[in-house]
Amino acid sequence: MLHFVLNQNAFLLLCQQITGGYYGLGIPILFLRGSSVQKLPDRYRSVSGFGEGKFRSDKWWKAFGESALMSVIKGIAT
Repeated sequence: MLHFVLNQNAFLLLCQQITGGYYGLGIPILFLRGSSVQKLPDRYRSVSGFGEGKFRSDKWWKAFGESALMSVIKGIAT
């Protein structure tokens, strides 16, 4: 099982590694929550870490991801 610390860097790194950076926040969130919707490519369902974030709501993950991205953008701008 993949265990990760819920901080901005870990979230962004996880999304980048698993999805190859091809998607926005939606697909990585579906992956983290263990979604069974068709929108999530089947190849991600067998990857370690699938469903590890199911203890948080979709809304929480979206807010967290947006906050993390804004922090990165602010860090780059300064």
